Amino acid sequence: MDVFISKATDAQLPEFLTLSKIWEEEKITRGMTAGKAEDFQCLTVWTCTFNKRLIGYLSGHEAISENMCIFPPNTHYFEIDELYVLPQYRNLGIGRRLFECAEQEIRNSGVGYLFLSSATNDYLKIQNFYTKLGMQVWTQIFFKELPDL
Repeated sequence: MDVFISKATDAQLPEFLTLSKIWEEEKITRGMTAGKAEDFQCLTVWTCTFNKRLIGYLSGHEAISENMCIFPPNTHYFEIDELYVLPQYRNLGIGRRLFECAEQEIRNSGVGYLFLSSATNDYLKIQNFYTKLGMQVWTQIFFKELPDL
């Protein structure tokens, strides 16, 4: 499959919004709501296109840690906010390629860490995906819904 990965352009914004809406409709991520145009203005975004159609993206932002218990103060990191690939293009290595392209550029910019959190419904699958990319699990959050009595 001949796909093209690059930094996003402003012209791709409508396609981002469409993919974000599709992601929300899939209901595969707890609390996922479709993005708005202003959500993408402060992000760094890499896109994946196939036959001139956007089929996936990775977005995130650089930050400096302040009150995060997992990083020492003033640690420079890049937080991945979203990595999404259309369902029909999954399991073809596209997510991996998006991640690796972003990782290389981020590494070259001098950032010390990649960071992400996920609220996916299939946490084992996503944990397997990211650990294969060299990420480590540093923390976990557990929830239990308590229905009214």
